[in-house]
Amino acid sequence: MPVKPKQKVNENSSCKLEFQLVDWDGVTGIPNTSIDQCLFTLKDQLSGTVINSNSATALAPLTVFDVSGNFSYVLSSADNAIQNEDRWLDNDYEEVHVATFDITATSGSDTVYLTEEIWVIVINLKYSG
Repeated sequence: MPVKPKQKVNENSSCKLEFQLVDWDGVTGIPNTSIDQCLFTLKDQLSGTVINSNSATALAPLTVFDVSGNFSYVLSSADNAIQNEDRWLDNDYEEVHVATFDITATSGSDTVYLTEEIWVIVINLKYSG
């Protein structure tokens, strides 16, 4: 089930993305030792363009998840760069970047495939104020 929280960040600033990966009961966190793979993709929502070469980038599960399934990853300032300056002609000072995490985990003898998504709203400082 996608998380899809919306997090605002100023352009060219870093930000931390966080969520908890839970088992079917909706409560028990999936430990990092049960996560086999985590692939990260970052795209501009409007154009679908991959940002900063982040297309199915492998993240080490033991470094981005803890034993309770808590996930934490920092987007760099380059990840939050404005992708299309022309978009601001309609007085829309924000653009949405979509961070997608495709996760493969093992639960007992079953392999589970999950997709978590976080929308990062990037504020264009040139036009916002």
